[in-house]
Amino acid sequence: MLLNYQLGGHGGYGLRPCANMSLISDRTPEEGGSIYLGNLEAASNVEYLKAHGIGAVLTVAGGTGLRYSSRDIPLHDVIQADDALY
Repeated sequence: MLLNYQLGGHGGYGLRPCANMSLISDRTPEEGGSIYLGNLEAASNVEYLKAHGIGAVLTVAGGTGLRYSSRDIPLHDVIQADDALY
């Protein structure tokens, strides 16, 4: 599971929604930016993230190997969370 939040600008307006990413909270930059929730496929599509004005990604998953250039996504943090069967 990945949490994507938008920093600055509302780049998401006018773009088709991604089947793998949902807008959770639509806020202006003055209000702190929008929050998106998406899967690994959405988080791996850097051009799509940039088109939505996303400048920060919080990855909540283990072993994804997901990395961004600081030029593309300036803020990226990872919470290692592995799935387990109980």
